[in-house]
Amino acid sequence: MAYALGSSLLLLLLGLVTRRLLVDNFGPQITTASQVVSQLFNFFSIAEFGVGSVISYRLYEQIAAKNEEKISKYMSMYKWAYRVVGMVIAGLALIGAAVLRWIMPDVPAATAYTVYGLNVVSTLCSYFLITRRLMYTCTQQGYLCTRIDFCFNVANYLARIAIALWLPNYILYFGVSILFNTGANLVVAARYKKDFPELHEVKVTLRDFKDL
Repeated sequence: MAYALGSSLLLLLLGLVTRRLLVDNFGPQITTASQVVSQLFNFFSIAEFGVGSVISYRLYEQIAAKNEEKISKYMSMYKWAYRVVGMVIAGLALIGAAVLRWIMPDVPAATAYTVYGLNVVSTLCSYFLITRRLMYTCTQQGYLCTRIDFCFNVANYLARIAIALWLPNYILYFGVSILFNTGANLVVAARYKKDFPELHEVKVTLRDFKDL
C-alpha cells in the first residue's frame, strides 16, 4: 500500500509539472492538439471489443489446472488478437487523419499531424508489445509490471521536463514517450521469457477463435 500510494503521488506530481511546462513552453496550440488527439485515441480503443477480458477469463481456469499447453495457446491467441486490433486502430487512425483538419481547424496542419503521428506510433507500439502483461495479471503478479512501468514513467517525465526547460521541441517532447513506453514493454517481454519458460508460441487458427 505504501509503495502504491507513494508511486502514484510521485507520478501525479510529475504529471502536473509536465502539463504545466507543456502549456508554458509550447503554447496553447500544442496543448490543444495533444488533448484532442488523446480523446480521439481513447475513442479508437473501442476496437479492442473486450477480447482481453474474454481470454483472461479463460486463462484463470487453465492456470488453476496448470495446463501449460492451453495457456500457451491462449497467450498466442491474445497476441494475434491484439495484432488484429492494432491493424483496426491503424485503419481508424487513417480515417482520423483524413478529418483532422476539420476537428482542429485552429491548429497549424504541421503541428496537428506531427502530434497525431507520434500518438499513432505510440499507440500501435503498445498494442503490438503489451500482450505479455496478461500472464502477470492472471497469475497475480501484476505488481512486477507496475514496478517496471514506474521506473520508466519517472524517467519519461524527467526527460520531458528536461526537454521542456532546455530543448523546447515538441517533437522530442512527445517522441521521448514512445522510447520509454516501448522500453518498458520490451523489459516486460524479456522478463516474461525468464518467468514463464514453460510457455511457448502455438499455432492458432480462426477455428480456435470461434471455439473461444
